[in-house]
Amino acid sequence: MPIRPRFRMFGREVAADTLALLIYSVVVGVTTTLAIDIWFVGMTGMQWTGVRLVYGPLRFILARLLGKMTDRLRTYFAGPSPNRLQKAVVDAMSLYIYQQPLYVVCALIVGVELPQLYGAAILYFIEALLTGWFYGVVLDFVRRRLGEPTT
Repeated sequence: MPIRPRFRMFGREVAADTLALLIYSVVVGVTTTLAIDIWFVGMTGMQWTGVRLVYGPLRFILARLLGKMTDRLRTYFAGPSPNRLQKAVVDAMSLYIYQQPLYVVCALIVGVELPQLYGAAILYFIEALLTGWFYGVVLDFVRRRLGEPTT
């Protein structure tokens, strides 16, 4: 039984958005999460591991939501033909809006204390501002490679 074209297209969208988030996370996230959570915020190794075990899979399972939110925010804030700066700001904003609530909930589940959580939220906001543009570049690159439209 052949797969319907609409389902195939949705599968490529999910694959593109998940792969883009995975590449961004490996390049940017591996070093920054250790630095922010353990060195700057003062989480224990167990807390950090617990947050990552809950947060990581959840973040990748829901990666398509980040892709859709990025598309909508690009269209709303940057218009039909955004310049690089507009795209960079919107990409950083969408990345932070998507990741922060998930991170906070996962950290609370694991038992991270509120002062640590406040510090992490501020530092992850700064990280998103500095590196969020890279997520947008990776997202557009992966979508083009998989034959998906970019905004």
